[in-house]
Order: sequence, then C-alpha cells, then structure tokens
Amino acid sequence: MSALKQITVNDTVLNYSDVGSGVPFIFVHGAAASCNHVMYLQDDLRTHARVISFSQRFHLPNDPCDRGVFGPDQHAKDLIALMDALQIEKAVLFGHSYGALVATTAAILAPEKVIHLFLAEPTLPLLVNNNPEYTSIVEVRKKTFDEIKRAFLSGNPANAVKQLLDYAIGGKGFNTLPEEIRRDMIANAAALYQLVFNQEPPTISSPENIAKLKMPVTILLGEKCTPMYTAVCLELKKLISTVSIHHFRDVAHDLIYNAAEDCAQVVINECKWA
Repeated sequence: MSALKQITVNDTVLNYSDVGSGVPFIFVHGAAASCNHVMYLQDDLRTHARVISFSQRFHLPNDPCDRGVFGPDQHAKDLIALMDALQIEKAVLFGHSYGALVATTAAILAPEKVIHLFLAEPTLPLLVNNNPEYTSIVEVRKKTFDEIKRAFLSGNPANAVKQLLDYAIGGKGFNTLPEEIRRDMIANAAALYQLVFNQEPPTISSPENIAKLKMPVTILLGEKCTPMYTAVCLELKKLISTVSIHHFRDVAHDLIYNAAEDCAQVVINECKWA
C-alpha cells in the first residue's frame, strides 16, 4: 500500500492514498474497512487512472472517536468535500458494500461530479426492508445484526466483525479473506460498533432519488453472494433500467479481494480505458 496522506474536510481529518495519473477513480470502502482495501484493485487501475482511496470518518487510521455522526449522508458529504479539497471536478466512484450506499448518496448529492458509478455488492437495505417479497431475507439480516450487537455487548468485538463477514460472504466465511484484510477489519471493530449502535439512517438515498441518477451505473456481484445483495441489485435494476450487472464466479462479498483483477478489468472496459 502506498504512503498515506492526510486532509481536513468538514472538521475531520481523513487519511487517504493517491497514486497513478489520469481520470480520478475514488474507492469507497465498506463497513469495518479502511482505505487499505483498495490494495488488490490498485495495481491494475493505476496505469489507467489516478486511484484515490480514503478512510471514512470513524475508520482507522482516522480517529475512531471522531466528532460527527456515522451514516451514509455524512460520509457522502465528506466524500464530496474530499473531492473539492483535492480539486477534483469529476471522478469515477467505486463503492463496496456500505461504501456503495455512500457512493450512491454522493452521486445523488452531486451528480455533476460523478462520471461513472460502480457498486460492488451494494448494501442498500432501504430498498428491501419494507417489501413483503423479501421478508425472510430481512429477517436473516436482522438476526445477524442482533448477534453482532450481542458480541459487542459481551466484550468480543473481533467476533462481531467475524459474524458480519460470515453473513456477508455466506458459506465461504470470514476466514477466506486475505490475512491483511482480516486484521484490518478486526482493527476497525470500533467503526462497526458505530454502524450497529449509532448509525443515522439514510435520508438522501431514497428510491425516488436513486431513480433520478443519469450517469452510467454498473453493479458487480459475486455468484455466491448472500441473497440480500441479489435482492438489492434487483431493486436497483427496477429503479435504473440502464444499469449493467456483472457476475463473478466462485466469489461473494470477497470479490474485490479474491477476484480483484476481474473487477478491475470491468472498470477498465466500462470506462473505455483499455
């Protein structure tokens, strides 16, 4: 991973990496993650684009006890402020998991700044929570988060992180992730705590606002993904008829690590950087 820099936006200090040159590509990480999670995509993309990855508020190596609120609206505003501070007029946004919700929210707030929106296994539960068709899926997610809360309350943050990833990755489980990613996620347990106990629900990324998005939108989905992500993608397709979906074999939520070259190639092809 390249050396990190720091920048102050919206009264918070964010750590970020910035490598390569060309069209700005901004990676937006998921829950219990950090700017380091771009590492598997970065080498393939940096010869085509300026690859930027930042740790969101509350995520290491930022201050985990930062001021402000934990939620996609705040994180999206931080992302837009980061772009302004770096004098980036337009960028390709790539969000993974919770980061896809943040990237989508940023695209709604500042559509003129987004060239292309890539959503890798997007976590947008607001699209399925009140849909009777997905009752069983929503119940499984709720049960998982209840177990995560119990793990935190019993003083076992590492197990809380493991439970989240076992759910997200499905049968493959947390232990199939690269060792450095597992370490980073456990170190970021405090950020997951914020998400589970203190998250402000989204107010910007409503279905009505998502349907107004006009930039190209591409979804990346593992063939072995948890049903929640399939459901979210189906609902996104209903809202944005032009969205394209790419499936990746033998992976689930781990696709940006264990199928990184294929994910990067989709970005290169869709952005016509080849």
